[in-house]
Amino acid sequence: MNWYYNSQFMTRFASKEVLYHGTSFERLPAILSQGLIPNPKQRVWEEDPDASSSRISRKSFEGIYLTSNFMTAKSSATTAGNGHRGVIVAVQAETRTLAVDEDKLVFPLQSCLNGIHGNYVMNEWLLMQTFIRFKKGEMDNEFRTTAEKFLEQSLEGVPEPRKTKIRNISLDLVKTLLEALLVRNMAFVLKEYKSWGENGTYEISRLQYELERAGLTLNDIPDVNDAVERFRYLLEMTTRKLSAIAEDIDVFNYTVRSLTPITYRGTNRILAVMSYSIPKDYKVPTKLNFHYVYDASAAKQLVKEFESHITSNVEITGL
Repeated sequence: MNWYYNSQFMTRFASKEVLYHGTSFERLPAILSQGLIPNPKQRVWEEDPDASSSRISRKSFEGIYLTSNFMTAKSSATTAGNGHRGVIVAVQAETRTLAVDEDKLVFPLQSCLNGIHGNYVMNEWLLMQTFIRFKKGEMDNEFRTTAEKFLEQSLEGVPEPRKTKIRNISLDLVKTLLEALLVRNMAFVLKEYKSWGENGTYEISRLQYELERAGLTLNDIPDVNDAVERFRYLLEMTTRKLSAIAEDIDVFNYTVRSLTPITYRGTNRILAVMSYSIPKDYKVPTKLNFHYVYDASAAKQLVKEFESHITSNVEITGL
């Protein structure tokens, strides 16, 4: 997975090309009065009840999620609302204010963690054995090698000396992040065992036995909330670290986060705000309503993108 370098989008972010933000129709009044803010009172992914030992939480981080892919923004608006109404905001943002979308790190990190044991799947037994070795201080070389492999794969195509610079800046943090991911997954395993009733009691006993053989106890596995908090903190640090060197490397994948507000003036600014309403009867036109237009070309591009992905006619107001 290459979350640094994608030639198709490289010049877009360096040249301030239009990015999109999709959200629910209910957010429209706040957007028109305040613009986009990095930490709204309510997020679509405020919590994720499906998080588990094998699934990282989709809980949002601070920041305004932006994408150069219109359908990604449209999908976000659909998730946030009922699928028939939504808001798409076209914006312009400087590279130095953007952070890597955490999703571009999470899945490659999980894959690299699973790959520590070669061709074996990191099941609960291997996870437990790896956690025990980590707590005994025996995993340092494996984690460093895994972090190096992760960065080598991620930086494929980035020219020297940038590649070495990024690697040197990021290596220790990525290594620590991988370790935190291991601990987080182990904490979830114990939480899941506790929810299994009688079957879980047996698994906890087996886990306790293996830990005691290594001179450890169940107390060496942190509470899941504490483990998640540390992992998310390090993940956020990593995205911000990459943000700090983004202007140097001039490259990003197509989904990013703005760490600063995007309003109707200044360098980072809103170019157009459009709401849409898709009727259930596709014989009726889809309505696109522009509530704000600063850049007519950005607004026209929104219309073009929307028309290319729907089958009904379009009725446009405000443009």
